[in-house]
Amino acid sequence: DVSDTKCLGALYNAEETIYDGSGWTDVADQVVTEPEYDSGSWVEQTAVRFPSPQRAKEFLEKSKTRWTDCIGTAITVDSGSDQFRWRFEGVTIDGASVAQTARQDDDTGWACRHVLRAVSDVVVEVAACGMELHGEAAEIAEKIAANVE
Repeated sequence: DVSDTKCLGALYNAEETIYDGSGWTDVADQVVTEPEYDSGSWVEQTAVRFPSPQRAKEFLEKSKTRWTDCIGTAITVDSGSDQFRWRFEGVTIDGASVAQTARQDDDTGWACRHVLRAVSDVVVEVAACGMELHGEAAEIAEKIAANVE
């Protein structure tokens, strides 16, 4: 349960309500984490195929606007057993990609950097979360994009 769904796509990868109506055709999603229950970092990597490069680019452009509108916004995510409040920072836009960091209000340092990139007919999403972020999301997104055929 999310308090404000307009920023859901800026926080989480491959959310069905965000992709509804976009024309996507296939999706692959993977979460990679340390083996501990309460790991210090994790990554989610997603590839979403569209019927054409134009449709992928259109989705990217809409996402740039949505994510920019989330700057400074705080949302609460209720998992049923826990509540987490996230606040969105500024966006970085670089032609074929948009990136944004969200930080938990109730934690000291836990943050997620989310990158969305369009390449050919695919949208690549990577969220890297941890206590310290050093460009991992952008690096992983770049490597996935280099392998898109």
